[in-house]
This record gives sequence, structure tokens and C-alpha cells, in this order.
Amino acid sequence: MAPRDNDDATFDDGTFATNADGDGDDRFERAGNHAHGLLSKVFSSCEADAKGSVHRAWGITLLFIAIFFAMAFIEVATLGKNEGSMALRIASVWTAIIQFTMAILGTFILKRFPTSFSVGFFLGL
Repeated sequence: MAPRDNDDATFDDGTFATNADGDGDDRFERAGNHAHGLLSKVFSSCEADAKGSVHRAWGITLLFIAIFFAMAFIEVATLGKNEGSMALRIASVWTAIIQFTMAILGTFILKRFPTSFSVGFFLGL
């Protein structure tokens, strides 16, 4: 396979940039700055207080877990009334149990063991 003499990149927003010889073609810089500008705006509040940002994100996640937990039991009740499949009812209860366990485990890890390893381990679950 022949070596490539140009620098090609494809960005998340679908743009494709080539800057082979530095001849004033600034498509590469423009596309890179566009992506960097969007991400820097999204994550600008995380720079000053990384730990606080993780706790805020976990709080939002707990809110969604509570909603999904309630919806799982509503689904069990709906399936029971409409003579739904027993497998679906068991799956719904199992999902609620797993979500509740993950909420407790995640809160415990973030409060008791806030190290990079333990948070990474939790994210891997």
C-alpha cells in the first residue's frame, strides 16, 4: 500500500477536509474550529468544577431513572389488565430492579469512592 501524502479528516458534522501542502486551503482549520466551538460551548460549565458537573449529571440521571422505574411498574399493571405476556411483565420488573440497583450503586460510588478508577468501573457496568 502506498504512503499517503495528504492529511485527510472527516468530522462529526459530516464535513470532509483536506490540507495537503499548506497552500492556503483553510477548510481543515474551518471544520476543526466549527467542531471545537460547539463542544467548547456545551462543556464550558464543566471546566471550573469537574466534580460538581459529574454530580449534576448524576442528579439528572437519577431523575430519568425514577421516571423509568415508575414507568416499568405502570407497564406491569397495564400488561396485567390486558392479559399481556408473562415474559414481558417479568422483563419490566427486572428492568425496574436493575435501574433501582444502578441508582443506589452509582450514588454510593460517587459519594463514597470518587476516584477515577471507581467511576470508570461504574461506567463500565
